[in-house]
Amino acid sequence: MEGNVGCGKSTFLKLFNARYGVETIQEPLHEWCDFRGHDALAKAYENPEKYAMPFQTLVSMTLAKRYQMPSTANVRYTERSLFSARYCFTEHLLDKNHLDDFQYDVLDALFDTFKKTCPVDLIIYLRTSPETCLRRVRERNRNEEASLTLDHLKDLHKLHEDWLMDRKFPVPADVIEIDANRDTLQIMEQVTNMLKNTSLFLSEKK
Repeated sequence: MEGNVGCGKSTFLKLFNARYGVETIQEPLHEWCDFRGHDALAKAYENPEKYAMPFQTLVSMTLAKRYQMPSTANVRYTERSLFSARYCFTEHLLDKNHLDDFQYDVLDALFDTFKKTCPVDLIIYLRTSPETCLRRVRERNRNEEASLTLDHLKDLHKLHEDWLMDRKFPVPADVIEIDANRDTLQIMEQVTNMLKNTSLFLSEKK
């Protein structure tokens, strides 16, 4: 499940789990906000020049760790992947000069190491306008995201578009594009209808 900050991935996965009983893995936000007593996410937002590198390293490690956990079902849905961490967020940090070339190359090598054990079979892209994402970010009111701006979300939106729609970076699987500007139940119905044409279609819980 891919998309910009605030596109609705967490909310969708919770409802998807409730309807279908599938295994879902959400971003390890609690680990990012309390890594050995450090709020790594807040540090990365407040001072990206200093903390972008360690935060992206932490993201890669924690996402890979969750991918490699034994599965409890035939189908598992995850919130984001190593691929968006690399092609959207790491690229954004480089574009904004929050990473130097050496730091960027280290993160790229880390991605090359982890991606071999974190395959992706299908990407569901919750395509959402930056304005809608900002509204949802404000509504959920996480302390770490207080400084998030519309320009930041526009930059990340463009990188998701570059990756998943324009294929400027490698795409590891087929992409299902979902209009996620609508409410969650409408998104659920669109995803369900799209999955009927794949091997990942599931029946609702009894």
